[in-house]
Amino acid sequence: MKTRKKLLFPALFLLALLLTLMLTMFELMHSPSGWSIEENRALASAPQVSARSVWDGTLAQDAEAFYKDHIAARRLLLKLDTAIQMQVLRRAAVHDVVVGNTVLLPAPGFSARLTDEELKQKAEAIAEGIQSVKQAADEAG
Repeated sequence: MKTRKKLLFPALFLLALLLTLMLTMFELMHSPSGWSIEENRALASAPQVSARSVWDGTLAQDAEAFYKDHIAARRLLLKLDTAIQMQVLRRAAVHDVVVGNTVLLPAPGFSARLTDEELKQKAEAIAEGIQSVKQAADEAG
């Protein structure tokens, strides 16, 4: 009886992990998406597996980013988090956005001064996002 109780929690934990993984795989197969409407950004793409990426650790980083962007019920969890932040905790800024009655503004610090290199990196990231939107629009017709 004691061994069953000791094994119950780890078994439930593994079941929850496997269920989350299976639901995520199911969502990826049935409704793959590369864009987040709520966040207005491209989601992480699948990591490229190579010996170098395993060696330098980029595979693990890319896999984590991909999993965070494609986990099952992600949109629902984002909406739930935003509702809790706004309505329960009454926060003025939610996810780097200042929430008002009739307007949404970037949070303070959003327009902080950037070095030329940082500005160039941000511009390239924005250009990549715009390019992915253009490609998605071209594919959709």
